[in-house]
Amino acid sequence: MKTCVFCGKPGGNVEHIIAQWLIDRMKARDYPIVVGLRREDSLKTRPAHLLNRYTNKRVCETCNNGWMSELEAWFQRNLGPMVEPDWPRLGNEVLRHALTEHRQLAKWALKTAIMMDRNTLTGDVIDDDTGIELGKGGLPEGLVIEIANIAESGVGGIVSHGFWVRNGGRPAQWREHKDKKAFKVVIQLNHFAIRVFRAPGAHPAYTGPNGRLPLRCYPEVQDPYDGDFRFYDLFEFDRVLELETWQSA
Repeated sequence: MKTCVFCGKPGGNVEHIIAQWLIDRMKARDYPIVVGLRREDSLKTRPAHLLNRYTNKRVCETCNNGWMSELEAWFQRNLGPMVEPDWPRLGNEVLRHALTEHRQLAKWALKTAIMMDRNTLTGDVIDDDTGIELGKGGLPEGLVIEIANIAESGVGGIVSHGFWVRNGGRPAQWREHKDKKAFKVVIQLNHFAIRVFRAPGAHPAYTGPNGRLPLRCYPEVQDPYDGDFRFYDLFEFDRVLELETWQSA
């Protein structure tokens, strides 16, 4: 029997990885979602899922109908306009207000990333301890959440164990954490994209095109008016992140 990734009790409860309310608000009920696995410059993808059928059973009824449902209600109430077909005219104001509760955003993002990860091409990229900690209301040390405005609308995600890493002045090389404690998940919902990552022992660095950089949301919060976080597509947003000084496996 499948167990709940957030509490360890028997699972089997059907969880929509992209919530039904979110699908409706995106006007994407029949939209095919593509989830990929990133390794170096290769990207393997699964056959597209219709969003209504993009589910897993790795949760229990108590978690699904309890704190997970509460997080979805928070996201809908505070960030629902950001996933609509058109980026809202007052998007920066919506973000500024929502980021007053940036820990809630971090929990929603990590919860969604874990659900996506448990329905990918690989074994589990995000370790079990992270899910259990989230189920208890905690967030792992070193977790980072970032947002982007994507010009090319779409729905999809990229899950990865590894990162491009620069050590000294050498060109960036693909690395995976020797203890498999690092992960990165990027999710796109129309023009709204969010990155969830953790990379113990490394320092995030960026190679943003024309000075464009992600909007940092957790653990620190950047004001949406302080930078340009627009990117052409999900892949450009994914590739802008590099790490510095991280030992390979």
